[in-house]
Amino acid sequence: MAYTNSYTGGNTAVLTTDYIIVLTIVNTFVIAAINTVVITAVMAFVY
Repeated sequence: MAYTNSYTGGNTAVLTTDYIIVLTIVNTFVIAAINTVVITAVMAFVY
């Protein structure tokens, strides 16, 4: 919905907000994935 608004109305603020939200979500998933790998590796070494 916000993307349609940005393209039709040329609303840069909306587009930027969406971009930041997407980046935040991606970062959260990436960090979670890295944490999972690290924890798994540590557990493997400890036990």
